[in-house]
Amino acid sequence: MNAHRTIAWIAAASLALVLLAGCGEAPAPAEPTPPEEPTPAAEPAPADVPYNGLFDQSVVHTLDVEISDADLQDQRANPLDKTKYHVAVTIDGERLEDVSFSTKGSSSLTMPVNSGSCRYPFKLNFGKFDKEQTYYGLDKLNLSNFYGDASEMKDWLAYRIMAEAGVDAPLTSYVWLTINGEDMGLYLAIEEIGDGWMDRTGHRTGALYKPEARFSNMNNDGAADAHIISEEGLLAYFLTRMERFGSPEESGSALVYIDDEYESYPDIFDNAETKVTDEDKARLIRSIRALNDPAQRRSVIDTEEVIRYFAAHNFVLSPDSYTGLTAHNYYLYEQDGILSMYPWDYNSSFGRHLSSLHPELSRDAIVGWDIDAPLFDTVPSDRPMWAWIAEEEDSPAQYHAVMDELVANYFESGRFEAEIDAIYALIEPYQAKDPTAFFSPEESRAACQDLKAFCTDRASAVRAQLDTAG
Repeated sequence: MNAHRTIAWIAAASLALVLLAGCGEAPAPAEPTPPEEPTPAAEPAPADVPYNGLFDQSVVHTLDVEISDADLQDQRANPLDKTKYHVAVTIDGERLEDVSFSTKGSSSLTMPVNSGSCRYPFKLNFGKFDKEQTYYGLDKLNLSNFYGDASEMKDWLAYRIMAEAGVDAPLTSYVWLTINGEDMGLYLAIEEIGDGWMDRTGHRTGALYKPEARFSNMNNDGAADAHIISEEGLLAYFLTRMERFGSPEESGSALVYIDDEYESYPDIFDNAETKVTDEDKARLIRSIRALNDPAQRRSVIDTEEVIRYFAAHNFVLSPDSYTGLTAHNYYLYEQDGILSMYPWDYNSSFGRHLSSLHPELSRDAIVGWDIDAPLFDTVPSDRPMWAWIAEEEDSPAQYHAVMDELVANYFESGRFEAEIDAIYALIEPYQAKDPTAFFSPEESRAACQDLKAFCTDRASAVRAQLDTAG
């Protein structure tokens, strides 16, 4: 389905949702719909279970936001402002005061807004107003609204595949969200790659960045950008904005060396997740310079971490990322001059974004996309963090070995099918009663089966490529 037809469909469907959800005015408090699964007890989880068991995937968790009527009215009137409101939050029966609650996202926010739906993606910041507060060590929590994903599984599955490949992916779980008791529906809770993640994964002492190409943020122009996308298509949209803001190669997010000036890398330094000094900036620029020099690049890369990232990333086919035109939706971690990458934002994975950019591509062409030529609308010289894997003498074999391990242990073992079936069985009752869902339960059921078939076929295609490569 091309971008124009997708947006037209969502706009029509969301018009009905607005009538149901009453967007634009604060609703009267309502009793939340009880979940089919018992709510976990609000008791401390064992020490080896992160964040008090919030990311236990065997249940759908409950999350209620208490926000003043005035603030809710303002949020629904001005969602693109991403204002941080002062709220109380109850997670699985445990209440926390002084929490920040805001909208988040790019297309996942802009498109629902322009179609009239109030099913926004949200972010909770537990320490914004109380610097000492976390949720059992978790500093921020993202709530994905499944925009464009009828299966409501793509983010969950992409991060699951990342974890299976040995990547320190963010944790996820499903939650039933209510706001002032009003059912907002099923969301995916995603651990922020931030302080809590750094502590959990042992990355506390380095510098963390979320490079973001300036042209890639659809919220910069609000409705005007939605018009560009619907009329000209995603590829034309990005090319138009590149003319205005410059390419990722010109401002840092592609990790192409420009010069030694800090100001030349706004995509990186304007998006630092940790406090960075001039010394940190100079060290990172030195690493980027070495990354772009074939004689030095291995000296500044955590080769095992990066290979594992790309093995999983290239399986799930997500060009709205470092391997695509936009060169974003990843985290860059630097410690003592050594670089590694970590995953973010996979709601457009498994071919969705690729088919939107290039509707002429068949399903077979997408499923069979070359694991050794994974770039979309860009070239290896403009993506140096990938280029070394393709070009170094021993790197392709190491990359193939990780990909082989992933396919054999997760897909060919039967574990993938068992897990996706279990998750669907868990969330299907919630999809059936979701009052704001972008898709019907029947469409979600079909999309789940399509996703399952896509991954099975993708695994077969990757296996054939690995066998051919020897």
